[in-house]
Amino acid sequence: RNVTVQRLSVTNNTTDFSSFVTRIASDTDIVYTPFQVAANANQIAVLLKEQGKRAIVFGGDGTADPAFKVPGSYYSNFAPDLNNVAGKAPIIAAWKRDNPERTLDPFGPPAYGAVQSILYAAKRACAGKRAIERVNIKRKMKAGPIPNWIPGGSFRFSSRTNDPRNAGFWLFQIQADGTARQIGRL
Repeated sequence: RNVTVQRLSVTNNTTDFSSFVTRIASDTDIVYTPFQVAANANQIAVLLKEQGKRAIVFGGDGTADPAFKVPGSYYSNFAPDLNNVAGKAPIIAAWKRDNPERTLDPFGPPAYGAVQSILYAAKRACAGKRAIERVNIKRKMKAGPIPNWIPGGSFRFSSRTNDPRNAGFWLFQIQADGTARQIGRL
């Protein structure tokens, strides 16, 4: 499809990315950064602009953090912004009351959803006065939907695989003020 791909790597202890960015061709359109440290992706985006390169940085889920803030950059995440999910405002408000000094991040809701899955499986496993045993909970993980799942809608595992049936990746773009805005689902 007439796409040229160049792969460059750095070590985990790299802290200065200027020589790395220098090796990126000036006509490069996108630089994908799979970092788990958002500040590293941000540094690359800043250096690209400083070096007059047009490439846009696209980060993986590890860049879903306020430290990645160069406007026009993108990242994907395995969960939506809960602020964009209908009916979640009361949950967000309650969380903010209990956590006034924290920022809701994109990793909390999926973790909450995982706990919901386990609790519903435990509830199903205990139906009929069965003992709560790990094996019974594991058997019930795929038994039915989890209604009102925190990331939105209901959740269910595939009956053939261990994959979630309604999984997806959401796309976010960094805005002029440095905040991320959810712009779509991949």
